Amino acid sequence: MGKPLKVGSPQYYAFVRNLKNAEGGKLVIRQMTKAFRKEGKPVLNSVKQGALSTPSKDQNARRGRPSLRRSLSKAATLQVKAAKDAVMIVKINGKKMPSGMQGLPPYIEGDQARLRHPTFGRDPWVRQVPHPFFWDAVEPFRPRLAASVNGVLNDIIKELEQ
Repeated sequence: MGKPLKVGSPQYYAFVRNLKNAEGGKLVIRQMTKAFRKEGKPVLNSVKQGALSTPSKDQNARRGRPSLRRSLSKAATLQVKAAKDAVMIVKINGKKMPSGMQGLPPYIEGDQARLRHPTFGRDPWVRQVPHPFFWDAVEPFRPRLAASVNGVLNDIIKELEQ
């Protein structure tokens, strides 16, 4: 959803690329992936909580449809890749949304032009105000993620020097 949250430096990315070819590098990359996943869990939980705390009138539950807030929360994913560059991706995966709702996450966040829907029993469509939650949930973790990424890398460098 939107722009990626990048933490790290060009030297860091070069280090990860070179690590892949080093002896025992695959094991170190696995350890690094595990550490990054551990650091990313609180961010993912914050995004899920943010999705659940968006305003709602609870109309869907009464009509037997899946709740948009709950669907957004379930579709939040954490993905860590460390094969080429070490990347931690927290996103709302539209493919995990219920049928007919796959395209909604960017509209809810306000990244798309507008969210419109028909009113039942009347002709006009109404515009719904977006309720962004994603970046508000992620931003507080940026300094901590930068420090933890550097900490994990320093631990790996110390381990490799021994």
